[in-house]
Amino acid sequence: GPTNDAPRYLEIGFDKAVRNEGESAFGAWELGGERILTAPLLENLDSLPFADRDLVDIRSYTFKVRDRDGKPLASTHIMSTRGCPFSCGHCCGREQEYYRRYRAFSPERIVAELEFIREKWGYTAIQDYADEVNVDRKWLLHYSSLLEGRGFVLRSFCVAKLFTEEVAKAMAGAGWTEVCFGVESGSAEVLKRAAINKTTPEASLKAVKLAQKHGIRAKAFLMGGLPGETRETVEETRRWLLDARPDDFDMSIFTP
Repeated sequence: GPTNDAPRYLEIGFDKAVRNEGESAFGAWELGGERILTAPLLENLDSLPFADRDLVDIRSYTFKVRDRDGKPLASTHIMSTRGCPFSCGHCCGREQEYYRRYRAFSPERIVAELEFIREKWGYTAIQDYADEVNVDRKWLLHYSSLLEGRGFVLRSFCVAKLFTEEVAKAMAGAGWTEVCFGVESGSAEVLKRAAINKTTPEASLKAVKLAQKHGIRAKAFLMGGLPGETRETVEETRRWLLDARPDDFDMSIFTP
C-alpha cells in the first residue's frame, strides 16, 4: 500500500497518497499542497469512533465463521489490534513503524463495539483481522474474561509460540471457534533462512493440537518457495501437515 510505496500510487494516477493511519488523513483529499503525506501514529486507539458501517453495504460481506457445532454463520469483522512486533523476512511491513509497532484497543472498547454491532445489525459471528490476537497475554486474558457468556463466535489469527494452554482455554471459554497460525513452512531451515522467528515447526504443531484439544478449529497458513526451498524442504512441509492435521490450511506461493 501507500505506506510502503507512496510514489507508485502517484505514478498510477492518484492525486495524493497517505502513509500510516488513514484516520489521521482527513483533509488529504483537498487539492494542492504536498502530494505525499505521512500521518502520525495513533497512540490511543480508543480515541477513534466506531467504524461507520453504514457507509458500506455490510450485507455484501459474505465470509462465514463456523460456530462450535460447525454451522457457518454470516459474519462481519473488526480489528482489535494494530501492528506486529515480529520481523519476518518475507513481510513488507518489517521496515515500517506503522506495521511493526503493536498497539491495541482496550478490551472494554472492543466489547462495546461488538455489542453495538449485534444490537444494530444482528451479527454475533466476528472475524478479527488483528495480525495476532495473542501478542499480549494479559490483554487477551482480560478480553476473554469480558467475552465469557456473551454468545459471540470469533475467528482470529494467533502466533504459535505464544499459544499456551492457558490462552487456549481462555479463548475457548470466550467464544473463539477458529484460530489461524502463520506456520509458513514445515522446515526449520527454511524458517531460519527467511528470518521467521515467531514459530518453529514444533511450536506450530503444538499450537494446532492445543487448539483442537480445547474444541477450537485450527487453520495453518503455509508458503512454498521461500528462500532456500528444495524438494526436500517441501517434503518436510508435507510431513508437517500429515503430523499436525490442522482443520484447514492455505498453501501460498512466495512471490518477491
